[in-house]
Amino acid sequence: MDIYELEKTLKAKAVDSSDDVIKYALLETLSPIADYTLAITILKEHFPKYNDFRMAVLISFLMSTWENYKENDFISTINSFLETADGGQKAIIYYLNAYDIFMHDVVSSKRDEYLSLLNQSVNLDQKFVYNYYRLAQRSKKDKAKELIEKALSNIEKISSETDCESMTFEDFISFDAFLKEHILGTILTQSNFEEIKNFYNNC
Repeated sequence: MDIYELEKTLKAKAVDSSDDVIKYALLETLSPIADYTLAITILKEHFPKYNDFRMAVLISFLMSTWENYKENDFISTINSFLETADGGQKAIIYYLNAYDIFMHDVVSSKRDEYLSLLNQSVNLDQKFVYNYYRLAQRSKKDKAKELIEKALSNIEKISSETDCESMTFEDFISFDAFLKEHILGTILTQSNFEEIKNFYNNC
């Protein structure tokens, strides 16, 4: 089944399952489709029906990443999950709030809020990489080194080109895989790993 056939299949199944909505939306982010606006639209259209935390995470992240020219109106929605969220979910929510500030390039004007959100995320001591890395970038050398050591200890896998070549569409449209690579950072590409390692060596 090619990517366009899979797109049709998932679109039809999305009316009955939040899992298929997520797969359908993530498929739209893949080349040669790469339609991030459509991915966001799909998730937003189906979110009221399912109120799925995973969908809220994806909407917040994709809007901060690909629509950072405007206000992310979904931040308040994902924050509404804080009351019932577990530790891992809270760490993600705080990080996504900080990530939105970072992607809007307003860290300087919102420095205290940015650092507070990252500290709240790392203090939950979850399996995470990018929250420690972003906090380290704004910390003094000794503290930064300590944060990066923690980040490096949380890496599960450094993916290679060979890994990517052997992956199927199903691998790329898995929420857990997307979360680990793009938000948590527990799965890293070689280039992203080298970036963090170089930062550590220069601390």
